Amino acid sequence: MNIYIQEAVRKIGNQSALARKLKVSKGTVSSWLRGINNVPPKKALEIEKLTNISAVLIVFPDRGNKYDNSRKPDFKESK
Repeated sequence: MNIYIQEAVRKIGNQSALARKLKVSKGTVSSWLRGINNVPPKKALEIEKLTNISAVLIVFPDRGNKYDNSRKPDFKESK
């Protein structure tokens, strides 16, 4: 599972809404979310602009926890 796509879906509202904004099918978003297909770099940049989630982490989700696999990224917004 691509946790960065999962967070993008949460920020936008749902998979359908993210798909509409990116002009792709809901199935495409679902395949990215489940890790079946990789997010193309151009789409990752669009997602970054919409959600402020790093395009590098969207394309390469394993880099986010390269040194510490026990920690999950903290997506909570600061107050």
